Order: sequence, then structure tokens, then C-alpha cells
Amino acid sequence: MTHARPSRSSSRGFTLVEMCVVVGICATVAGQAVPAMGEFRQRQVLRATAEALSSDLRLARSEAARLSDAVFFRVSGKGAQACYVLYTGVRNDCDCANGQAVCESADSAVIKSQWLPTTQ
Repeated sequence: MTHARPSRSSSRGFTLVEMCVVVGICATVAGQAVPAMGEFRQRQVLRATAEALSSDLRLARSEAARLSDAVFFRVSGKGAQACYVLYTGVRNDCDCANGQAVCESADSAVIKSQWLPTTQ
């Protein structure tokens, strides 16, 4: 009784060495892509913030024309508390550094406030 041994040319699949090489290549490529994705995300956040700021400045301009009055733009705080506020009324009367936009006098009114994303 003879046992037929499969010929080497008819076997299918990958060897362990081939699989390790593929996993190593994938790990190297992924290692290069992860930092690039972080930079891409930071650029997108910066771009979105710049677009929001541009839009809010156009809003301030249109509100000044509509109200025939000055509209003020004030940046407050730093770090996680950085924000800006658009308002009418008395110069330097409104602030947003304490977690919400507040004006000191009744003559001033907040049009819009925006908190800025923190840097990482």
C-alpha cells in the first residue's frame, strides 16, 4: 500500500514567512499613515475655524449695515477658554472668557459668541 504524497507544485496557500513579510509591510505603511492623519485632522480643524471666523466677520459687517450702528469683535481668554464675541453697544463691554458671553451694561447686546478649539 502506497501513500500518495501531494506534489509540491499542487499545494496552495501562503507560508508563515510570506505572511510575516506582508504583516511587516502593512505595519510599516500604517506607521507612516497615522501621523499624517493627525496632521490632516489639525489642518481641517484650522480650516473650519478660519471659515467660521470669516463667516462671523461677514455677519458683523451685515449687522452693522442693517442696524446702522457699530458692531464690535472681541477675542477673550486663552487655551481651552479662548473665544470671541460679536456685539453692539459699548466698546469692551461684552466678554466670553468665563464660559458664556456676558455684557456689563443693558446698552450692549451679544450677536454671536464662538469658542475656539483647543490646540493639541
